[in-house]
Amino acid sequence: MNLYLTIFIVSIFTSVFAQEYRGSIYSRYGENMQPENEFTYAENFLTLNIQGDNWDVTSEFVYNKPPEYGLKLSGIRTLSFNLVQESWALYSGHLTAVFGNGLAFNFFEDKSLDFDNRPFGLRVDFDLSEEIQITSLYGRRNEFTSYSPSADRTPDILTSYDAGGAQLSYFPEDQDWNSSGYFTLSKFRSPVRMESLNIETLSSTIVDTNEQEATIIGSGITFTYFSDNWEWNIEYGALKKWFDLPLVKQEFDGTVLKTVESISNQTGTVLYSQWIGSLPDHSTLTIEYKLYQYGIESSDNKINFNRLASKSLPFNLGPTSLPQHVVGLLANLTHVVDYGDEVGFNIDYRKNLGESFLLTGIYSQASRTSISELKNTQFLPKMDIEYFPFQEWYIELEYSDITFQNRSFAAFTDYSTDGISKEQYISFIPFYFSKQMGSYVFSGLLGTQNVSKSGKNYKNQQVILSVDWKQKLSFSLVTDQTSDPSFDENARWISGEISYKPSSIITLRTNYGAEKGGVRCTGGVCRYISPFDGMRLMLEVRF
Repeated sequence: MNLYLTIFIVSIFTSVFAQEYRGSIYSRYGENMQPENEFTYAENFLTLNIQGDNWDVTSEFVYNKPPEYGLKLSGIRTLSFNLVQESWALYSGHLTAVFGNGLAFNFFEDKSLDFDNRPFGLRVDFDLSEEIQITSLYGRRNEFTSYSPSADRTPDILTSYDAGGAQLSYFPEDQDWNSSGYFTLSKFRSPVRMESLNIETLSSTIVDTNEQEATIIGSGITFTYFSDNWEWNIEYGALKKWFDLPLVKQEFDGTVLKTVESISNQTGTVLYSQWIGSLPDHSTLTIEYKLYQYGIESSDNKINFNRLASKSLPFNLGPTSLPQHVVGLLANLTHVVDYGDEVGFNIDYRKNLGESFLLTGIYSQASRTSISELKNTQFLPKMDIEYFPFQEWYIELEYSDITFQNRSFAAFTDYSTDGISKEQYISFIPFYFSKQMGSYVFSGLLGTQNVSKSGKNYKNQQVILSVDWKQKLSFSLVTDQTSDPSFDENARWISGEISYKPSSIITLRTNYGAEKGGVRCTGGVCRYISPFDGMRLMLEVRF
């Protein structure tokens, strides 16, 4: 709290000497009129940025009562003061940072997914010389919210943590390579449910919730080499956790209560590698490999939220090594990366065909490395169903000229989310286009998807059409349809949106209709977005 107050006072004082002010107002209002899930949300954000010669202050005030996703909040959501000098920089407040490739620390926020793992603290970057740079930070997150699979709009998992560490980076003068090493020390606090056995009734009648604290020490090294036609990056990291309350599993046979498992510490490792090269035919090839084993668990413990400390931590968010789709029907098929136990690879090939065409081909595989709680020597993914496999073939052809652009996609996606049955999707999006005609821009998307899931075969379809006039007024129409038997026959979602910019700094947007929802991901973070049927209003002002 003292640091918070200090930053706030410094922010007020320095604003007197500011040379530039920037800000924005962002407001959202919506009413979901689904009979089984009626709700109203109201979100308001005021962001202010004040800049001087070598410093800046950023603050974000929020009034969300209630938000569409997340907890009610009224007050300061973001506060930071940054001071940058020639050989050093000080960052205070809500911190963003990446250690290595993000497998040790990756602090960021994404409002659309209600994700924010930024700690509040201090970060110092210091150039010891032209070749050596050191970054150190310490921060605390008093409340980190996340969602279990059964949660809807409100997070049901509340944890907290302290995170500190230092990273030393070396950039040699010849610039053929660079390397960095990091050391981290963190404390992670999470609730654990403890049941007491009634000796007389032989039943669990007393349930308490205690706080478990895990102490985590991590270290790692990264190395990058640059050649004329290719570059290679590799990272290896390791950590060890100590639990003040051991992870316990007990069994009761009616007469004797036995402790069959008691874990007081845990170790884990991660390995990531990426090779990018230009081939003789002037194409580009990228090969990624990952072996993430920060917390190997059995299938039962994967969904045991009494053991949050044994899983990968909220800031262990490295490369996904998978294409995270954001377009059309493919967006709902994005694989949720398990940083606790996952091995996989991604091969990405891209080639220009003349001046207007770009061909992209991607093949990805991933799976768990273990079907028990034991670490093994499996270095490649397995497609056996008990390993929760994922694989995808993806091809894209992009065309672009001055007034017309189009992307065509085709993909075969095959995976299992329960280790029992597989799901298969054949997706085809022939048109994802944009055409400029004078003051108008016409764009749209047409996609279809054949699905085989739980012994049933059905089809999904999506059509999006939009028109924009002088970037001032636009209208769009989105239609989703499915023959999935779990919905009503030929279920359909239709929504329309109108956007208007009365000036360069003001945007008004309204949306009405039904939205299908689905899985959305960013930076390794995924969550399910619920269906919506109603009205949305949005106002954005930049100044």
